[in-house]
Amino acid sequence: MEKKSNEMIKGLLLTEKFPTRALIIYSLFVLLCAILQAPITGKIAAISIQNMQLDSAQKEMAMNMVENMGIFTIISSLIGAVVELLISSALLYLSAKLIKVEISYSRCVMLLILVAGIMLLGDYLSMGINLVRGVDQIKEITDVFCTSFAYMFDIKGETLPYKMLVFLNPFTVIAFAFMAYCLKTVYDVPVAKSVVISFVFLFVYVLFQALMISF
Repeated sequence: MEKKSNEMIKGLLLTEKFPTRALIIYSLFVLLCAILQAPITGKIAAISIQNMQLDSAQKEMAMNMVENMGIFTIISSLIGAVVELLISSALLYLSAKLIKVEISYSRCVMLLILVAGIMLLGDYLSMGINLVRGVDQIKEITDVFCTSFAYMFDIKGETLPYKMLVFLNPFTVIAFAFMAYCLKTVYDVPVAKSVVISFVFLFVYVLFQALMISF
């Protein structure tokens, strides 16, 4: 079973064709996730607006704008996810070049689609938990990330390291461990370099996400 899994992964990652079909499938799952979690996104927007230094009329106007931008928010989430994946693939390609490892850009895209797919499973789980509990239970933005280590261990704070911890969850760790595994077993990257590349990508990912919710 493990051998077949390894062969299947290698078959996906060793193709030289641009993974258009895989990217479309990933995009559809991202789109579905964005549609299903629209109530959660609306709740987050409401919390953000309430925390702004605005009078009642301005807050009401802001809420009306958010409600009217529902479709735009969903589409922008999809575009953002695809653009982020393609840029991350370019960075992985350049990183491989720096350490003299030959990995084509198409292969980098395919690898990161699989990595992003694992993290997307975590997003679906968090979304499901929040919808079952009810969006009214969301009191602050970080409550949304109910599979994070910060939430699991009831760690609270406002600092950047805390916000980075909010984006660390079992799925994120598994995804980047999988990335290191693929770099080593499929592309013959030395273990140390595979781990360093994956760790740097993990760090940059959680840092970027933490900065996004800081503004």
